[in-house]
Amino acid sequence: MVTRQIIAVEKLPVAACAYGLLRNFKPDPTDPIRAQPLPDDVIAPLTWRLWNPRQRIAAFDRVIAALTDGDDFTLYCPHTDMPAARLLLTHPRCRALHYVEEGTASYLKPADLRGHSAGPFKAGIRQFLSGGRVPELPYYLPERFGNAYGISPHSFPELPRQVVLPLPFRQIVISPDPSGSVVLVPDALVEFGFVAPELMLHVLHRLLDELMARGYRQVLYKLHPVQAQRPESRKFYAEEVFAPFRDHFTVRELPGTTSLEDLAFSYPDVAFAVVGSSTGLYAAICGRKVFTVAPYLGTQNERAAAIMGRLPKIFFELTEAVPGV
Repeated sequence: MVTRQIIAVEKLPVAACAYGLLRNFKPDPTDPIRAQPLPDDVIAPLTWRLWNPRQRIAAFDRVIAALTDGDDFTLYCPHTDMPAARLLLTHPRCRALHYVEEGTASYLKPADLRGHSAGPFKAGIRQFLSGGRVPELPYYLPERFGNAYGISPHSFPELPRQVVLPLPFRQIVISPDPSGSVVLVPDALVEFGFVAPELMLHVLHRLLDELMARGYRQVLYKLHPVQAQRPESRKFYAEEVFAPFRDHFTVRELPGTTSLEDLAFSYPDVAFAVVGSSTGLYAAICGRKVFTVAPYLGTQNERAAAIMGRLPKIFFELTEAVPGV
């Protein structure tokens, strides 16, 4: 959505634009811009098959050549600490680089963003095997990029040449009307192994206790795609998280196709409750009431404190911490 705002603001011809999609992201069938999934695992691994990295990079370049019709191109990406961005940036036809907001990482200062370093020895070998196409790069390259496009004055702190775009969200209609309800966003911290299920259960129950005390009687929720695909996760949220509160709340799951950012943009009387999801930040930017249990979770153990400590300062300034800590 942010890229479409860039295209509109900069008056870029739609026919001259293309999306390179990562992380199994599916293109919007209504979007007229060409889109092509890119391999997520293209990197020069340490291997005795010295030709293998360059073969994989050559295959990647053929995909890019087809997507760009073999022309020179400008790269728009969230950051340069990922293999695909490195390969695109070092492509011989890449002529310029711009940064595009994506998630809470875009609200962290460059000093707070530690890239994935392979160490000097492995980095040197990797660069040699890749023919210089996979260099060690930080999140941001202040001396190289053109503009940093975000949807808030708070995005890309300390980077020069910030361009603040109009909000990219769309008016949508949800049935039944969600006005007056609170949307709970259960971050996939359990599924990714960051937080134990018992701790998440405790934290979410404290959150639901707080929402009940504040008079909310309808809770909507949308599972993370990873949660939605796992029967054990669905059972955990349905039977352990929400079931004890069925006498106090009407609980309803939102369809997986629902954009929570669009919902926040469209319904002023809907509140949000999150752990550390970027949905909370964007709902707050839309002017919605947002509750977070991130500070409370951070008091539970050192690992949780480290994870919650990665959230940007503006996240805590725009949201309300519950329960109070």
